[in-house]
Amino acid sequence: MSVFEVESWLVAEGKDEAHQKALRGWLKWVKNHRELFKEWKSVRYFYKKVAGKNS
Repeated sequence: MSVFEVESWLVAEGKDEAHQKALRGWLKWVKNHRELFKEWKSVRYFYKKVAGKNS
């Protein structure tokens, strides 16, 4: 059985760039340590602005 998990959060104003950099660093770490996440089929990062020009 597959599980699809979604997480969302609001990033503090002015911290978007730092947040994206930290999250991409974490994703890179996960990729380099796949043996710790054998049960994961994949991991993805989606960015969506709420109530902004992309909404």
